Amino acid sequence: QLLVEDTTLVVHRSILAAKSAKFAAAIRFSMLNHDVDNNSGAVRVHVDLSLKMTRFLLQHCYHGSILGGLSPHPLICCQELLELALIAEEYLCPSLSLECEMRLLSAEPYVCQCWHCCHSLQTDLTIRDRHKMVSVDSNNVDEDSISRVSGVCSLRVNGPSRLITAESAIDILAVYQQVDIFEHKHSITAQKIDSRGEASTDKAVYQKPFVVAKSYAIKTILQNFGTVLKTDSYLSQFHAALTDMENSDNTEDVPMNEDDMSLLLLQTCLDDLIDFPLGDRADKYREPSLAVDHKSSETENGSGSAKASPI
Repeated sequence: QLLVEDTTLVVHRSILAAKSAKFAAAIRFSMLNHDVDNNSGAVRVHVDLSLKMTRFLLQHCYHGSILGGLSPHPLICCQELLELALIAEEYLCPSLSLECEMRLLSAEPYVCQCWHCCHSLQTDLTIRDRHKMVSVDSNNVDEDSISRVSGVCSLRVNGPSRLITAESAIDILAVYQQVDIFEHKHSITAQKIDSRGEASTDKAVYQKPFVVAKSYAIKTILQNFGTVLKTDSYLSQFHAALTDMENSDNTEDVPMNEDDMSLLLLQTCLDDLIDFPLGDRADKYREPSLAVDHKSSETENGSGSAKASPI
């Protein structure tokens, strides 16, 4: 049982533990401390998240994709995905971080991104045959004989991004600073698409979360710099920086005004400009679209949810 706010959610501990290292540790801790429901005997895990965010997290754990509930308003949807990205960092769920980034980059951020809806899927079944492990490539294998299922999923999204705008670009950079601490087995390949819809031969592969989203946000800031300086997110960051300086014990800090802050933002963007996927030429930023392809590999023991047990 997951205890979220005033709600109890009944879930399967094996599914949650497989997707999130924090869930796995929390379940083990509750079992060791015998924190169980007196009536059902189910293990109880307390979750310090909102019910809405918990439901998004559970959708991803069970289905591999957020199924619904994201706000139809682009700015609010972007904020929800950024919050989920931080939750993915906290709960050690890199596949959710990847999904959030792919949705942020996509021109269609509300479509399903599960393994069944991906553009290509390569699977490898390992079965038991007379006490030997044999790798087979077949879709007609008895599920009871499957010992291990592994696969590589490839999902492609096309830009331009619907969610990364002048209003949200600053928030993208802020979240990038917090999630850029772990690497995972997922990779994102960025490729330019010209005005005729043809893909460039140049590609760039990234394995750290939110690198491509950060680069797209920087491009957006440079293209709409005057507008960005008037957004709520920029003004919020500016006032937060002033508050930090006022509360700082460092007497060497030079007082910062609005012009200093805007110049600092511009310098930061220009310093990172070279990291934008596929080159550093300014004319490439005028191209209308970006195609992003991710590959993720996972291994499941047994036959998945068929052997899952309730918490």
